[in-house]
Amino acid sequence: MEPDRRKRYIVLFFSVIYLSVLVFKIFITIENAEFIGINARNTAEITNLLQTKQNFSFIAVGNVMNSINIFKDRMIPMINDSDADFVVFTGNFILDGSNDKYAALDRSLILLKKPALFVIGEREVTDDGADHFFHHMGNPFFFFNAGNTLFIFMDTTGYSNESLQMQWITELLENADEPSRRIVFTNRSLPDKNYKELISEKKYMMSEMFRKDLLALFSRTKVLAVVSGSTGVSDRKTIEGTRYISTGGGGGIVETSTTNGKPFYYTQITVDGDTVSTEDSILPDTGTTAETSILLWIWNKLYSWIYISFLNILLIISISFAIVYTLYNWLVLRINYYPDLNAATPKGYKLTIAMFTNNYLPFVGGVPVSIVRLKEGLERLGHTVYIFAPAYENSPAEEDEHVIRFKPLFHYRKDGLIVPVSNIFSARIKKEFRKINPDIVHVHHPFWLGSSGRRLARIFRKPVVFTYHTRIEQYNHYVPIFHNLAGGQIPHLIIKHFASSCDAVIAPTTSAKRYLRNLGIGKLIIVQPTGVDPDPTINLQISLPAPKGKILFSVFRLSNEKNPYFLIDGIAELDKQTKQPFTCYIAGSGPEEASMKQYIAEKKLEGRIVLLGSVKPADIASYYKLADLFIFSSLSETQGMVILEAMAGGLPVVAVNSSGITDVVQNGVNGFKTEADITDWVNKIRTILEDDSLRLKMSRNARSYAEKYSMDAMSRNILDMYYEIIEWKKKHPEQVFIR
Repeated sequence: MEPDRRKRYIVLFFSVIYLSVLVFKIFITIENAEFIGINARNTAEITNLLQTKQNFSFIAVGNVMNSINIFKDRMIPMINDSDADFVVFTGNFILDGSNDKYAALDRSLILLKKPALFVIGEREVTDDGADHFFHHMGNPFFFFNAGNTLFIFMDTTGYSNESLQMQWITELLENADEPSRRIVFTNRSLPDKNYKELISEKKYMMSEMFRKDLLALFSRTKVLAVVSGSTGVSDRKTIEGTRYISTGGGGGIVETSTTNGKPFYYTQITVDGDTVSTEDSILPDTGTTAETSILLWIWNKLYSWIYISFLNILLIISISFAIVYTLYNWLVLRINYYPDLNAATPKGYKLTIAMFTNNYLPFVGGVPVSIVRLKEGLERLGHTVYIFAPAYENSPAEEDEHVIRFKPLFHYRKDGLIVPVSNIFSARIKKEFRKINPDIVHVHHPFWLGSSGRRLARIFRKPVVFTYHTRIEQYNHYVPIFHNLAGGQIPHLIIKHFASSCDAVIAPTTSAKRYLRNLGIGKLIIVQPTGVDPDPTINLQISLPAPKGKILFSVFRLSNEKNPYFLIDGIAELDKQTKQPFTCYIAGSGPEEASMKQYIAEKKLEGRIVLLGSVKPADIASYYKLADLFIFSSLSETQGMVILEAMAGGLPVVAVNSSGITDVVQNGVNGFKTEADITDWVNKIRTILEDDSLRLKMSRNARSYAEKYSMDAMSRNILDMYYEIIEWKKKHPEQVFIR
């Protein structure tokens, strides 16, 4: 059998054991559901039993602690053969208060033929067991009358409220009818002043004041006998007419309890009128020596614990084995962490690529345009690209069959922005993913559908690539309520966590790559700007309204993160400083459009600045051809894709320096980049505007620079990375791919 298959079978085997034991535990719990209200049920039986009897006897058993070897197999037959009327367990009848210990007790009590009552002890209140005692046995302190005898059961563990108990038992004893016999059952032995030394680090413990108050009350109200059993010692005392009987042993947990030098296991108490007599029952001598008795005692404890906890032991063994086996296989796994320098990466075979994006056409923006260009470039190279994207209100009725749309849960609307929020929990996403079975997953956002893509890549063991498109901290004003948080550290943590969980990251610029490295992302990061079409189709019918002089052009979404009012203020300043006639045209729409129109009017710039509104992406290149200079003021760009497009159209650029600008614009070569200073920005525009020879030189340089970033070159570069990651993950699934 293959090693990997053998490992799977071994893990499966122990998983089956784990599940089987778990189901069995559930079955036991359900079966044990009838084991409730035992004290109330057996009280009624004992009352009927003693109705016509003046004299009776009962057996007091202490410290059973779920013993199987001694209590169940040897003591119960002796108790059944005795002439006792009933049995009282004086506490510590289970190992701890967990529910499965009660289930084991129930299986033992099935063999007991006499009615039994239970006193709550220190073992019963461990592991939150008091609730289980209440469920299975009943109230921790109660009383009943039978055969002219008042039987009272107390809680001396310290769990129940002692002042409440004291008030209850005082009223009960002082108002009891005479001449009734009074017998009290406790877990703790009241005459034992040093009982605290018998327990260590217990959560509950009877107070010294409560003990003294009970002793005084029992003497004052002439209690006939007080029966207890937690000390593990056979003890008989009479204090002011009240007999105090402590029974030890029980269940093989025999420590100092002896009768005539032999360990005893329970006490039979006979009540004849006002006379109380006791007899300790001893198991038959097995002829063992002192040494073998110690070994037998250890075996009894171990046997009882294993018998009661065998389900838990099986669970622990199966889980421990699975952990150890998995850890062992990981430790002995031989992995060559050194790269195979001689291995060539196979290329040329056709890929199926699944891309996940939160926005796509017909939404106009940098991310959708970037995805469309990469998709078209990869398809021209013969590969298949599927787009997982949200459906829009104006989505085309007929669309590329490789674009898979998902109906939104709702549309988020703010300041003119309409964003469909897809149902990422839709089963259809996984169904479509499984159907196409991609070779690689490419996600374009670190959340929502992007997270779905990464999750499916993990499930189906596909490599996943992430493109860092957007400085999401710059868009915090779109986040409802928590604007400050969305503009602080949280966006950076989201990017860090998401990118680190992918196999590779695409950064549009070198500065974006530095940002990702500063976050601590150690995965492969390649720098690849969005490709541009150096020879786009020009619409000759496109024209600009009422141009005057040189034409300045800009295109961006009319929103605050694009810094639009800086641009308007700059044009106002330029109008004052230059005699060169010019008109500035701005293409785009957005939530600030109305405010910008009003601001332009206030500045009296209607003749200088013209808002063109929304322009089809296919027509933008035509406007570049009509313009003389491209200006840009945004501070939120990761790559400034429109900068490269403008350069491809032969336009020099003047832009405010930011992470997406600094790697593209070369000062004095293809344009200028400035700080966010209006004076400096205006001076650079004026320099190009008034110097035709410089403008033409920069125009040629801009065109030459943009040709390096064609759509085909971008697609080939990303495709090469796809091949590398796919092949690496096949050979080295445990390793991080870095080059």
